[in-house]
Amino acid sequence: MGFLRRHNVLSAFIALVLLLASSIFFWASRQLHRIEPMLNARIVAALASRFHARVELDELHLSLLRGLEAEGRGLRIWPSTDVPAAQPMIALNRFHFHTGLHLTELAWMLARNQGTVLIPLINVDGARIDLPPHARFILKPPTQNPRSPAATALDFQIDKINFRNAVLILETDKPGKLPQDYSIDTLNINHVAPGQPMQFDASLRIPRPDGIVKTSGSFGPWQSGDWGGSRLEGNYQLVRANLAVFKGIAGSLDSSGHYDGTLRQLSVNGITTTPDFRLTHFGNSEALRTRFSARVDATDGDTHLEDVTATLGRSAFKVHGDILRVTSGGSAQGHDILLTTASMGTDRVEDFLTLAGSKPGTMMVGDLAFTATFHLPPGPMPLHLRMGIDGNFQLDNALFSNASIQGKVCELSLRGQGKPDAIPSTDPNSILSTMNGDFTIQNGALKLPNLNYQVPGAQMNFNGTYLLDGGAIQFSGTAKLDAKLSQMTTGWKSSLLKTFEGAVSRDGAGTFVPINIDGTWKKPHFAIDFGRLLRP
Repeated sequence: MGFLRRHNVLSAFIALVLLLASSIFFWASRQLHRIEPMLNARIVAALASRFHARVELDELHLSLLRGLEAEGRGLRIWPSTDVPAAQPMIALNRFHFHTGLHLTELAWMLARNQGTVLIPLINVDGARIDLPPHARFILKPPTQNPRSPAATALDFQIDKINFRNAVLILETDKPGKLPQDYSIDTLNINHVAPGQPMQFDASLRIPRPDGIVKTSGSFGPWQSGDWGGSRLEGNYQLVRANLAVFKGIAGSLDSSGHYDGTLRQLSVNGITTTPDFRLTHFGNSEALRTRFSARVDATDGDTHLEDVTATLGRSAFKVHGDILRVTSGGSAQGHDILLTTASMGTDRVEDFLTLAGSKPGTMMVGDLAFTATFHLPPGPMPLHLRMGIDGNFQLDNALFSNASIQGKVCELSLRGQGKPDAIPSTDPNSILSTMNGDFTIQNGALKLPNLNYQVPGAQMNFNGTYLLDGGAIQFSGTAKLDAKLSQMTTGWKSSLLKTFEGAVSRDGAGTFVPINIDGTWKKPHFAIDFGRLLRP
């Protein structure tokens, strides 16, 4: 009997507990169902007040399975402008957060429309942030009914927001410019408070050059009337970006640096390293390093290089100019690049010729000084056919890499000095050349309109063309040698040539010889232009 009494008491207690639990669950469910639309309205009102914009929220559901938490879907924040926007400014697919409150506390706050809801973390999966251009970014608070939930003292205090799989689109009102879009893998924001800068760290993919940027810094305070004027500062690191997205070049680029300013006027200072920079048409690679200072308009992708020190191989030179994003017919066409560059001290000509030369070596080596302007428009043609370069140069201590050419240079120099007997015993590489003049590169051809070339005993002036692809050469000019014609050879030839010295001694030279050069730089053909030689 005692056992039965104890069993009945236990059964009654369990039933009472179940009844109480069911009542609490029923009460909690009714409370959740009642406060969900209230919390939805308060969130919409708070965001509308924060952004001075129209806000829509499709769904908001509360749960008690893991404490009091909320999940929302379809949140959209529209800029309140006179012209309706085609896209919401912010669109979140799904967001989730813990309120940090008990159900009764939240219900009490919502019922009295006062207090602060503490949210330690909001997780957002799938977001599109579409920021309109400055001309359309004139936010106006929506007209509110005094009795509407927007006129509320209830506030939300958020500590962190973590975004995953987001897209940032920066629109521009500049004619002929398309929006800039960035794919953001992760974006973590801390210290989310009105009127205060927010701390962030992010990982995003940039399309040009193709790579992942890791960055951290601060953003804000948010400028409601001009988002492009919001403050932005931080550090970045770009690792192994693929330069092949720029037609005509290739290589793996690493970069790091610091940025500071606003999205429309961002100052960036950093370094880049590309150990395998190359022109894809030729395939030869050189190490390229830069230290730069630039102004970037993140809304349209335009970059203004203010001070760049670049090192190609062993050669250092200065660069400044503009890299402008070009569009046509509603689609991106690439970048229009216009740069001015000048050597710093003494560079090496082979560092530059390697990029546009045929393997295994370059046409020549030597000490180079130059100034030039460089223009590279976008287009489907290979880079060496699109680029245009105008400049002037001074080349000292030059040696031709081709042994046949350098041998002819040595012979020319010794004959010009009247030392033909020294030709067999002289090392051709002991004869160094000097060159200077203006140059242009257009349509894949290097043109030298006034090339001055000197070796001991001889001075030459040429006008000619060198094709970057294949190395074909075509030059015509004159050679002025110090020695007379008879002094350039020995034996009976010397005696015979004395007869012709009067015809070839002119312009203050011991010997004046018109020369044509054609063929390729590997197999050149030298010929005396007798038509010009015999001309009075």
